[in-house]
Amino acid sequence: RSIFLDFFRRVALTENEELHKCSCSAKVLQAYALFEMKNGNAAKSLEIIQRAVKMDEKVRPVLRWKQFRDAADAAAAAGKTNKTVPSP
Repeated sequence: RSIFLDFFRRVALTENEELHKCSCSAKVLQAYALFEMKNGNAAKSLEIIQRAVKMDEKVRPVLRWKQFRDAADAAAAAGKTNKTVPSP
């Protein structure tokens, strides 16, 4: 987990200056999101995968997976975020 957190801080959180677009970085974030989902952190996982999609649209299909749809529904119900609707 510490490796993912360090990567997330260095790459994904640089978004304030300019969105870092890199398919390799997006894939690492995708792996991190799946790791967090497997460990029961659905809200955190959803946030991470949404950042990955901003970096590389090719990871968008992951948002169609049931666990991410459920996380998006839960976040929308809690008013934390707009529900992310995957592109067809």
